[in-house]
Amino acid sequence: MTTEYKKNSLEFNISGPCRPGKHYMIDPLARLPIAKRLCLTEKYFVIHAPRQSGKTTTLEALVDEINGNGQHYAIYCSLEEVVSGVDMTACTY
Repeated sequence: MTTEYKKNSLEFNISGPCRPGKHYMIDPLARLPIAKRLCLTEKYFVIHAPRQSGKTTTLEALVDEINGNGQHYAIYCSLEEVVSGVDMTACTY
């Protein structure tokens, strides 16, 4: 019995951000409805959640939503790789 791969089929994602049209996913903005308002009113917030729970996917969707009307410009960057190679004991405050 052979399983044929359908070119337009969705997949379950087990690493990295989810991509609409490629992965099964829920609406990332619905998971954090207050985030856009916090950004537009220049407030800070923290997203703290376990691995693979949608943090990056949600933030990338938020950036796309904010940038969508051309009135504001949001960027997303991760310092994960930078921090992972730094010896924090040598840091001074």
